[in-house]
Amino acid sequence: MPPDMEAMAATVVQAFQTAIKPVLAKVETLTDKVIGLEDAWADLEAVRARLTVLETKELPIIAAEKGEKGDPGKDGASVTADDVVPLVAAAVAKAVSALPTPKEGPPGKDGAKGEKGDRGESVVGPQGLQGIPGRDGIQGPQGEPGPGAMNGLNGRDGKLENLKMQFDGQRTVTFAFKNGEPIEGGVITFPVMLYQGVYQRGTVYAAGDTVTDGGQLWYCKGDGTITPPGDASKLWQLCVRKGRDGKDSVVPPTTTAPVVRLK
Repeated sequence: MPPDMEAMAATVVQAFQTAIKPVLAKVETLTDKVIGLEDAWADLEAVRARLTVLETKELPIIAAEKGEKGDPGKDGASVTADDVVPLVAAAVAKAVSALPTPKEGPPGKDGAKGEKGDRGESVVGPQGLQGIPGRDGIQGPQGEPGPGAMNGLNGRDGKLENLKMQFDGQRTVTFAFKNGEPIEGGVITFPVMLYQGVYQRGTVYAAGDTVTDGGQLWYCKGDGTITPPGDASKLWQLCVRKGRDGKDSVVPPTTTAPVVRLK
């Protein structure tokens, strides 16, 4: 089936018109420049007039012998759309490449707000690290008594005649009941100073004891002290420093009293 030449021609014409449309726009911008060429146009009109005169003149006909008949020409190749499209594409590309590069225009206005999208799926992420424990809160009010709660039995009345006080003769007082039952917290020790004589090595001293050592009086500051007193010890405190030695005494010479006789 032969190709539809009319359709092919219409396609070529439409593609060509689209390709040369930017070129025609440039030609229109050059119209103003053609006005300055009126003088040159007048000269062209004169040349055209001379050519017209020469065309009207009859030229002498020179008789010539008839030549031999030539060989028949070869059939032309059929033209398809595939053959025409590359030519049109090349012409369009050339026309487009000649166009000036457009400048970037100002930003357009924001478009209209779109419709609200569907709600996304809820995804639970991995558990995070354990935080630092917070501070203790304020103590709450006292709760109500639980079911079946009962008050305890009343304690026995305290009477001073049921108490017994014992004194060790130095600085300790012990309170107990008459039956000998000790009282919790009933031992009281008074930190009074007690002189324990000359310091004895190996003896355990209590706080408040005072001893004599090296001619000086020392005060014990802690219970269970067995270290000897001295300036380097932190458990003893010097109370009375040793005095300086006295001067040797001088005995005055003896004198014989005069003998008085009575008459």
